[in-house]
Amino acid sequence: MSGAVTSGSYPSDAVIILPCAAGVLGRIAHGQTESLIERAADVMLKQRRQLVLCLREAPLNLIHLRNMVAVTEAGATVYPMIPTYYNVPETLAQLRDEFVERVLQFLGLPSTDRYQWDGSETTARRERTGER
Repeated sequence: MSGAVTSGSYPSDAVIILPCAAGVLGRIAHGQTESLIERAADVMLKQRRQLVLCLREAPLNLIHLRNMVAVTEAGATVYPMIPTYYNVPETLAQLRDEFVERVLQFLGLPSTDRYQWDGSETTARRERTGER
């Protein structure tokens, strides 16, 4: 655990854990830093920086839910890996790309506007269905 992100003095604005397993979520929620990922998450929380946990588990049990509450109360954002279907995805790559774009937009990082909802549809949906 000697990576740069394990120090609060390392200049990072955010950490995204994608995918985030329920075990990692639990260890973060309880301050157990057994890996580089968990230590980086702990640093983000202690420095009050953005931590986004893209939870991959389903279904959720009560322990998962309580751990999600604990990390949220500590300052993290739980961002489940739930695809949207209103863009009419045709491939797994399109589902992946859309999810990544949504997370980037959430953090305020540069991204395209292909998946931004305009009130009735998105650019990606228009491209895939041929609608105008």
